[in-house]
Amino acid sequence: MKLLTTLLLTAIFFSGCGYTSPYAPPTETDGKGDRIPLYLEMWDDETNLLGYQAVIQRSLIHWLKKSKNFGLVKNSSEASHILSGTIHSADFPGLSYGTFDRAVELRAKVRFSYKIEEMKNNLIKLEKKEFTKLKSYLVGSSAVETEDNRQRVLQEIADDLAEEIYIELSYILIPKKEGV
Repeated sequence: MKLLTTLLLTAIFFSGCGYTSPYAPPTETDGKGDRIPLYLEMWDDETNLLGYQAVIQRSLIHWLKKSKNFGLVKNSSEASHILSGTIHSADFPGLSYGTFDRAVELRAKVRFSYKIEEMKNNLIKLEKKEFTKLKSYLVGSSAVETEDNRQRVLQEIADDLAEEIYIELSYILIPKKEGV
């Protein structure tokens, strides 16, 4: 039984397909195992959502600190790559209505753009222009409850966006292992 288990584990180990999970433990980013120095610019905010760029910044920092492949730097001059973005708009239209045409459910609709720029060559490694994230939320029994629901949904959108950017950075900036 031990022999069969050993052979099976060996077969699985040597049959890699080249896929690299962004959630996996870190690989060496260069010959020394150093982190990729990344600078996060504060995003431009063209909306009336005061402080939402800080929510996005915190979500990005949270996701990027999960990886030992990225090192966040405080000055853009120390970075090999810069991540910048813009919040273009935020709308909260009604999604479903109840009696007397009162909204029961609203939808947060936030439009973003972002880019990842390599400093050495002034090369844009990735640019996503004006895409929208959507999430619905319920109207509460009071204005305070509705606002709490809206803030929770905006946080979820920021977390989803940060995770998406983290995965894209992992695929774009982390070198692939050869021979796998």
